[in-house]
Amino acid sequence: MREGVLSAAMEELARPAPRLLATAWARAFRDGRRSAYGDRAWALRQRVSLLVPAPVLTGEAAASSAASGDCRHPDAAVDGLVAFAEATTWCWAPHDRVTAARKVVAPDPDDPFLDLGAAEVAALFAWADHVLGSHLDRRMPGLRRRLRREVHRRVLTPFERERDWHWTGADGTANNRNPWIHSAVLAAALLLCDDGRPRARLTRHAAHVVVEDRRQGRAERLRLHHLRAGEVECGKGWATVTGAGGEGLRMLGDPHVAVASVEHRAPDDPPPRRSWGARLSRLTPTVGQPAAEGRIAVRWQRNSGERVAAALLKHSG
Repeated sequence: MREGVLSAAMEELARPAPRLLATAWARAFRDGRRSAYGDRAWALRQRVSLLVPAPVLTGEAAASSAASGDCRHPDAAVDGLVAFAEATTWCWAPHDRVTAARKVVAPDPDDPFLDLGAAEVAALFAWADHVLGSHLDRRMPGLRRRLRREVHRRVLTPFERERDWHWTGADGTANNRNPWIHSAVLAAALLLCDDGRPRARLTRHAAHVVVEDRRQGRAERLRLHHLRAGEVECGKGWATVTGAGGEGLRMLGDPHVAVASVEHRAPDDPPPRRSWGARLSRLTPTVGQPAAEGRIAVRWQRNSGERVAAALLKHSG
């Protein structure tokens, strides 16, 4: 694994770093070409993710006064982090409802919109700071403070200030981005929020998930969604989604309590399309019967066996 990580990092060093262009971001509003910016942002995140662990594996380090050639991996990782820090927005253009509502094509840095794109950059900053902390202190003093400031301004403060983001499901609809954004916020709060009280408050908000049964006197069904790419099989009390690599998701449940159904869709955002392919399968367990009691176990399934890793849900009528 070590050799694979270092080889991928060296290949990335040989390529020019992707540039985040304002005109590419605006194309989502001008001609509907969202991938013009999304592909660049995804490629830059991938580049930084590959470069961050390399100095830890090689022991590569240098003082802030050393020449550039003495510290290639950390310097390239720093350049990628600073490119994101200098970007006007981390939000993917099609998700920025503030910019769309104002009928403009330039995002407002003073009114950041929190979406999956912004959350993923915050998580990238958090893990880069965690992995390279001492390297950054020595090579680029002051950068870690900048990373924290940008994450607080763009992600943690908006997350805490507004509790009705559309992706939270506050409007009663399920959104597959919900767990991904919350997991990124948790990582950022735990790793970049140095003050104990705000950190506790943020993690409490991010970890608190409410499943609301809105029956209002009638037997409406409760639906729980999980999105996973791959081939789907369903049976009485079970369902599996298996990816190309042989790993995937398995759901087990009491067939009298939960019934699984499947919906196929094509991803429209560039990063999911690159990661998951051209088709996604939405596995929806439906919990019925107002007085039903039972549990649904959601497990990650791998070639080498099965590990409980995702969730255990209990529903009572």
